[in-house]
Order: sequence, then C-alpha cells, then structure tokens
Amino acid sequence: MGRSPLREQRPWTDGLRLRGRTRRTHRAGRTRLAYLAVMVVALAGALQIAPSAATFTSAGTNTSNSFNADTVTPPSGLSASTTCVPALTPTYRASSTNNPASSGTSITLTTPTTSIGDYLIAVVMLETSGHTMTTPSGWTLLQTQSNSDMVVAAYAMATPASPAASYTFTWTGSVYSTGILAAYSGTSAVQTSGSQSNGNSITATAPSVTATSTPATLLTLLNHDVDDTPDSTPAGMTNRHGVDEVSGYSSDCVTRCDHTLAATGATGTGSANNTNGYSGVSVGISIVLCGTTGNGPSLTPTYRASKTNAPSTSSSSIALNTPLTSVGDYLVALVVVLDPSAGRTLSTPSGWTFVQSNTTGSMLVGTYVMATPASPAASYTFSWTGGSSYRMGILASYSGVSGVQTSASQSNGNSVTVTAPSVTASSVPATLLTVFNHDVFGYWDNTPAGMTSRKNLEDMDGGYQVLGLFDQTISATGATGTRSAANSDSDSGTSVGISILLTGNSNTTDSAALTWTATPYTSATGYEVIRDGSTTTSVSGRTTTTLTDTTTSGGAHSYTLSAVLATWRSVTISTSISACP
Repeated sequence: MGRSPLREQRPWTDGLRLRGRTRRTHRAGRTRLAYLAVMVVALAGALQIAPSAATFTSAGTNTSNSFNADTVTPPSGLSASTTCVPALTPTYRASSTNNPASSGTSITLTTPTTSIGDYLIAVVMLETSGHTMTTPSGWTLLQTQSNSDMVVAAYAMATPASPAASYTFTWTGSVYSTGILAAYSGTSAVQTSGSQSNGNSITATAPSVTATSTPATLLTLLNHDVDDTPDSTPAGMTNRHGVDEVSGYSSDCVTRCDHTLAATGATGTGSANNTNGYSGVSVGISIVLCGTTGNGPSLTPTYRASKTNAPSTSSSSIALNTPLTSVGDYLVALVVVLDPSAGRTLSTPSGWTFVQSNTTGSMLVGTYVMATPASPAASYTFSWTGGSSYRMGILASYSGVSGVQTSASQSNGNSVTVTAPSVTASSVPATLLTVFNHDVFGYWDNTPAGMTSRKNLEDMDGGYQVLGLFDQTISATGATGTRSAANSDSDSGTSVGISILLTGNSNTTDSAALTWTATPYTSATGYEVIRDGSTTTSVSGRTTTTLTDTTTSGGAHSYTLSAVLATWRSVTISTSISACP
C-alpha cells in the first residue's frame, strides 16, 4: 500500500519518547501537588501558634475578626483591694465654761481639747437685754436672740492650725454673763441653725430646723431665766454641759444638749422643763452640724506651740513641759546633753519614738516624736546614762501630721556655720524641721534661707551652746537640700545639724487598688481597664501592673482587664470590689 499524503509515518521509537514525556509530566505534577500540600499545612500551623484563649477582638478595624488567633497572651492574676474612708458623724469632744463673779463687757472662754477638722461652738448669755454683741475675728455668728431678760448668741469656728488658748467675746454695757465653748469632731460645716424666744414658762423650747443631709448632729441650747436650777434634758438627747450665772438673784441657766440625726427633714422642736418647776422667759437655739462624707482634708504639718527648759544645775534627766497640743498632732522633743565625753547614752521614754541622735566632742543631741495621746501628760522626762550634765531641751507640737517620713543628722567641725543634711521627700504635703545645736557663746544662729525660726535656747552652763528649731513647708518631692546658717555673732564652734521630715495628711477618699501580672508578650504596649462595662482607662507600658481607682464613691464595682497591641485587645480577665460599709 502506498503512504497516505495526509499522515507522516514516524519510527516506532517516537512513541516511546512520547510516553516518557507523559510520565515525567505526571511525576512533575505530583511533585508540585505535594509541595503545595506541605505549604498549606505549614500555613495552617503558623495560623495556630496561639491558643484560642489569646483571641484578640477588634477595637475598630477588622470588625469581622477574620484573624481568629494571635501570639499575644492576656495578663493574669487580676485582683482589687478596697480602701474605705468612713463618713464621720459630728461627735462631742470636750468643752469649757465660764461664769464670771462680776459684771463686765466681755467673757473669756478657754479653748477645750480640739484638733484640725473639729468645729468650735460658743454660746454666750447676757443676763439683761439691750446689749449688742460683737463677733470676734475668725468666728461666725450663727444666731442671736433676745427678750426682756436676756441676750443670747451662738458662734462657730472651724478649728485653726494653731487655735488660741482662749477666745474673748465682747458686748456693749456691763452685765453678768455665762458662756460655754465646745469642740465637735467629724464636722465639715454648720448646715443650718434657728432660734426663738419663749414667754414665761417652766418649759424652754428650741425651734425645729431642717436637716438636708446626713450624717449630722443636732445641738440644742436652752437659756432659761430660772433660779439656779438647770432644765431637764430634752427627750432623746444627751446633756453635755450646763452653767448658771452668779449674779445672786434670778440666775439664768444655760444648757447644751445634742443627738445624732438619723434622717433628713425637720428635726422637731427640743423642749425641756425646769427641774425645780420654776418659771421664766427663755431662749432656745438649734444648730445642725454636718458630718464628713469620707473625703478627709489635705493637711500640711504646721507648728502649733513649744516649751523650753535649760536648768541651771546638772542632772541625768530633763523634764519638758507639754505645749498646747491636741489629738492628731505630733510632739517633737529635742534634748541636748552637754559634754558627753563620759559615754552618756540617751534613753527613750515610754510612748516616744527615737528619731535621730548625733555627738560631737561637746554635745549629745537626741530627737524624739510622739503622736499626741488623748490625755497627754503635763510634762515628759528624758534621761541618760553616764552621769550628771548640764542640759537643755525643746518640746514642740505640730498639727496635721500623719508621721515622720525620714530623718538624718550630721556632725560639723569647728566653724561659724552649722549645717543640717539633705533628706529626700517621697510625698507631699510635708514639712522639714531643721535642728541646730552649736557650741558658741550665747548668740543664736541665723535662720536658714526660706525657713521660719520657731524656738531658740541657750544652755545655763555659762551660755556656751545654743539650740534652734526651724521649719519649712516642702512643696515637691525629691531632695530637700542642706540647710545652713552662720552664727549671728560670727562665733565658731563644733555643731550638730538634724533634719526631720514630717508627713502631712493627704486628701483621702474611697478607692480601689488593682494589681495584676504582666502579659509575657513583649510587644504589648499597655492595658485597658473597663469599670462596670463602660468607663475605660488606659494604662501605658507592658510592665505597669497597678492602677488606683479613686472614683469609686464607696460603691461596688466590677473591672475587666486586657492587654493592648495597637488597635487590638486581648481576651479579658475580671475582678470586683464590694461596696464600703
């Protein structure tokens, strides 16, 4: 047969080559498929590095959450502790009275035991009418009321840092008088007051007033023109003090009572009968004191008063009289023992805390502090071992002190200048006390720049040493710097300088302190805390693991915490706090 012109004849080996190419092509395809399978497995593994617990949810982008997992791990160990600052109810602390034996145009009332944060309430009664009362500086007139037989006035004053030992109230025209001065703690203000005059009766009545908030305490003042016998105590109240004037006839009696208010609204009148059934006109005054709601004031340690002693004979102890002070104050004692060469050692009296001591060849100086007790002693005695010596000391009181933050001392060589070392303030408000003891002849050292001189004293052993106390408010944390001063007469001598930093009372409020363990993911930029599902706070830095919430208002709250990376948030961990009681 002849060849077809349409079909080319090929050798039989061409078929073998074609089948070989086909097999190689198939093998190459299988190889590529296997490679793709490996890549798919690897990619799937890469997308499953983090456990599902580390899932991030979008904070704004990627709302579909197409990435199901990431390498970031959330923080752990979230906990919260609560600080509750209780609300305070105005509470009677102490009072004093006066009923002068003769008529006059003024009355002086001694300041009772009190402290910063208290309120002083004064009531003054004049036996006859027609007199005009004067309000002393610093006091607020609350109520004045009169009738045919008397004039009665009530005043209030928030206790200052350094209250006077007494306060004098004056008026026009000479007359017999009586007065009461009382201190109430836990008081933030006078909420309201009222007064009324009552006709001739055995009953004296104070008006009803309206309390708008609690905690609060109602004070009832009854002044009754009866013959030297007090009125009974109004129902539900506590009698705090009574006093009568001493004119010798138809004496007026002043009675002060109080009780805690449980609810807002009208207090109701306060009435009492004369205990001996006598009749007379009267005046009644009602005063409502507001309590505190849990936010304490921020107080700077402030000098109040001091006493000194420099005996003219030698001994192994020194007694320092207690200056004007109050609960909440701190007492600071400075004791100098001259010529300590015999190896004298200071002892710390019971109740006192030793702060610093330092010695040079001619002096041993010791400093001590004590929080003022409810009933401080009239004096405190400091002693030492090693025999008798001349000595001197200062005992000072400072209000608004929560404790001693830090202290330091140094001994200085022979010089006209004395120096106290720098200390580091870690918190404010604070006050720096500088103590100088200089072996010079009877001339005090100058006051260091920026400081206030509080007390200077010289010893009685020929006047060869001087002791000085200075202070200064510290407005910022950090090193205080040294304090130096030259002797005022340019005398030279060895010296000791001591620095004591008193910590004030910071403003306090109900708060929650949150702590947690940092995420181990080093790329995290910080954390997000959400309170009660709505209030968000950002915390910067992966290693920051604390947050204080000062806006709790004493309530119960829940908190969630997540780690932050750009716009992503890790899964949250949670904790909660209970409401303050």
